[in-house]
Amino acid sequence: MKNTGMKSQRKQRGITFLGAVIVLSLIGFFAMLIIKIAPIYMEHAKIKSALENIEAQPDLVSKTKEDIIKMFESRLYINYVEGFKRENILITKHGGYVKVEVIYDKTENIFGNLDVLVRFDDVIEVGTD
Repeated sequence: MKNTGMKSQRKQRGITFLGAVIVLSLIGFFAMLIIKIAPIYMEHAKIKSALENIEAQPDLVSKTKEDIIKMFESRLYINYVEGFKRENILITKHGGYVKVEVIYDKTENIFGNLDVLVRFDDVIEVGTD
Protein backbone atom coordinates (compact mmCIF):
# COMPACT_ATOMS: atom_id res chain seq x y z
CA MET A 1 0.00 0.00 0.00
CA LYS A 2 2.80 2.42 0.77
CA ASN A 3 4.27 2.08 -2.73
CA THR A 4 1.12 3.28 -4.49
CA GLY A 5 0.94 6.28 -2.17
CA MET A 6 4.50 7.30 -2.97
CA LYS A 7 3.93 6.96 -6.70
CA SER A 8 0.94 9.29 -6.62
CA GLN A 9 2.95 11.84 -4.64
CA ARG A 10 5.70 11.81 -7.25
CA LYS A 11 3.19 12.60 -9.98
CA GLN A 12 1.99 15.64 -8.06
CA ARG A 13 5.34 17.34 -7.54
CA GLY A 14 4.73 20.29 -9.88
CA ILE A 15 6.02 21.69 -13.12
CA THR A 16 8.93 19.99 -14.83
CA PHE A 17 12.05 21.80 -15.95
CA LEU A 18 10.95 21.57 -19.58
CA GLY A 19 7.52 22.97 -18.69
CA ALA A 20 9.14 25.86 -16.82
CA VAL A 21 11.40 26.63 -19.79
CA ILE A 22 8.41 26.68 -22.16
CA VAL A 23 6.36 28.94 -19.85
CA LEU A 24 9.26 31.34 -19.30
CA SER A 25 10.05 31.51 -23.01
CA LEU A 26 6.41 32.33 -23.81
CA ILE A 27 6.38 35.04 -21.15
CA GLY A 28 9.67 36.42 -22.53
CA PHE A 29 8.37 36.41 -26.11
CA PHE A 30 5.20 38.33 -25.23
CA ALA A 31 7.15 40.75 -23.02
CA MET A 32 9.47 41.45 -25.96
CA LEU A 33 6.46 42.05 -28.23
CA ILE A 34 5.05 44.56 -25.77
CA ILE A 35 8.41 46.32 -25.44
CA LYS A 36 8.75 46.58 -29.24
CA ILE A 37 5.13 47.50 -30.08
CA ALA A 38 4.22 49.84 -27.19
CA PRO A 39 6.36 52.77 -28.49
CA ILE A 40 4.59 52.56 -31.86
CA TYR A 41 1.22 53.08 -30.21
CA MET A 42 2.58 55.78 -27.91
CA GLU A 43 3.86 57.69 -30.95
CA HIS A 44 0.50 57.20 -32.67
CA ALA A 45 -1.24 58.71 -29.64
CA LYS A 46 0.94 61.82 -30.05
CA ILE A 47 0.11 62.03 -33.76
CA LYS A 48 -3.60 61.64 -33.06
CA SER A 49 -3.39 64.31 -30.35
CA ALA A 50 -1.74 66.71 -32.81
CA LEU A 51 -4.50 65.98 -35.32
CA GLU A 52 -7.22 66.62 -32.72
CA ASN A 53 -5.46 69.85 -31.73
CA ILE A 54 -5.63 71.03 -35.33
CA GLU A 55 -9.30 70.11 -35.50
CA ALA A 56 -9.97 72.42 -32.55
CA GLN A 57 -8.55 75.45 -34.41
CA PRO A 58 -11.43 77.88 -35.10
CA ASP A 59 -10.05 79.23 -38.40
CA LEU A 60 -8.92 75.93 -39.92
CA VAL A 61 -11.26 76.23 -42.92
CA SER A 62 -9.69 79.54 -43.99
CA LYS A 63 -6.11 78.20 -43.90
CA THR A 64 -4.25 76.92 -46.96
CA LYS A 65 -3.14 73.31 -47.28
CA GLU A 66 0.48 74.34 -46.67
CA ASP A 67 -0.51 76.24 -43.50
CA ILE A 68 -2.37 73.18 -42.17
CA ILE A 69 0.64 70.94 -42.87
CA LYS A 70 2.97 73.40 -41.11
CA MET A 71 0.63 73.57 -38.09
CA PHE A 72 0.53 69.77 -37.93
CA GLU A 73 4.30 69.43 -38.30
CA SER A 74 4.93 72.01 -35.57
CA ARG A 75 2.72 70.04 -33.18
CA LEU A 76 4.60 66.86 -34.07
CA TYR A 77 7.87 68.67 -33.36
CA ILE A 78 6.57 69.83 -29.96
CA ASN A 79 5.51 66.24 -29.13
CA TYR A 80 8.94 64.84 -30.18
CA VAL A 81 7.58 62.77 -33.07
CA GLU A 82 10.45 62.10 -35.46
CA GLY A 83 10.54 60.56 -38.90
CA PHE A 84 6.99 61.45 -39.91
CA LYS A 85 6.80 62.20 -43.64
CA ARG A 86 4.77 64.95 -45.30
CA GLU A 87 3.46 62.58 -47.94
CA ASN A 88 1.51 60.76 -45.21
CA ILE A 89 -0.80 63.79 -44.86
CA LEU A 90 -3.70 64.11 -47.31
CA ILE A 91 -5.73 67.33 -47.21
CA THR A 92 -9.00 67.83 -49.09
CA LYS A 93 -10.61 71.29 -49.22
CA HIS A 94 -13.98 72.30 -50.73
CA GLY A 95 -15.21 75.77 -49.85
CA GLY A 96 -16.03 75.64 -46.13
CA TYR A 97 -14.98 72.00 -45.69
CA VAL A 98 -11.57 70.61 -44.75
CA LYS A 99 -10.63 66.95 -44.41
CA VAL A 100 -7.21 66.07 -43.03
CA GLU A 101 -6.24 62.42 -43.31
CA VAL A 102 -3.07 60.91 -41.87
CA ILE A 103 -2.21 57.47 -43.27
CA TYR A 104 1.04 55.75 -42.44
CA ASP A 105 2.63 52.38 -41.71
CA LYS A 106 5.17 51.58 -39.05
CA THR A 107 7.37 48.48 -39.20
CA GLU A 108 9.31 47.17 -36.22
CA ASN A 109 11.79 44.32 -36.32
CA ILE A 110 11.09 41.77 -33.60
CA PHE A 111 14.10 39.51 -34.20
CA GLY A 112 15.79 37.93 -37.19
CA ASN A 113 13.50 38.23 -40.19
CA LEU A 114 10.31 38.58 -38.10
CA ASP A 115 8.77 42.04 -38.39
CA VAL A 116 5.54 43.62 -37.18
CA LEU A 117 3.65 46.00 -39.49
CA VAL A 118 1.16 48.41 -37.94
CA ARG A 119 -1.06 50.54 -40.20
CA PHE A 120 -2.76 53.74 -39.03
CA ASP A 121 -5.47 55.81 -40.73
CA ASP A 122 -6.81 58.86 -38.85
CA VAL A 123 -9.20 61.47 -40.23
CA ILE A 124 -10.62 64.78 -39.05
CA GLU A 125 -13.33 66.73 -40.88
CA VAL A 126 -14.18 70.36 -40.25
CA GLY A 127 -16.95 72.44 -41.78
CA THR A 128 -19.66 71.50 -44.24
CA ASP A 129 -19.53 70.55 -47.89
